Amino acid sequence: MRRDNCRNQGELIWTFALRELLGKYRGTFLGLAWSFLNPLLLLVIYTLVFSVLLKVRFGASGSPATYAVFLFCGMVPWIAFSEMLGKAPQMIRNNLTLAKKTIFPLEILVVSSTISCWFHSLFALVILLIAASLFGVGPWHMTFPLVFLVMIPQLLLTLGFGWMIAGLGVFVRDVPHPNL
Repeated sequence: MRRDNCRNQGELIWTFALRELLGKYRGTFLGLAWSFLNPLLLLVIYTLVFSVLLKVRFGASGSPATYAVFLFCGMVPWIAFSEMLGKAPQMIRNNLTLAKKTIFPLEILVVSSTISCWFHSLFALVILLIAASLFGVGPWHMTFPLVFLVMIPQLLLTLGFGWMIAGLGVFVRDVPHPNL
């Protein structure tokens, strides 16, 4: 009985994550291509502002390409983390019918949204790998697949903050609109 319940919740998580992935760009002209274009545009803008206009240099070569790759190394995990925390405060309130009219485990909403955000982060990771290859920033190493092991703690951290902020967003309506 318990095994069936876990399997059903797993199917429900993947269904919600897929619904969110497909619904994010539904009706847009470029569709899923925005998953590549959004991080790519962020990379280009940040590189132009910091490396070209402000003349920030990184590494021995000091080239804008090197700076862009190292900057994007930090942006890849931040993209998923900030996207999830931006969605979390209104996640439960946007699905009140599920919460009030059925017996529904609300934590599934946060888990599926976190999976969706990290799926988009994988697109950014592909862009990072292509940029590192094109600009010759560091050699490819056989330990590269370990980057996915490094992503697991951040995925769990994102999930934990997502649960906390989603729960807080139910009771405190100011959470989605911080005045920082």
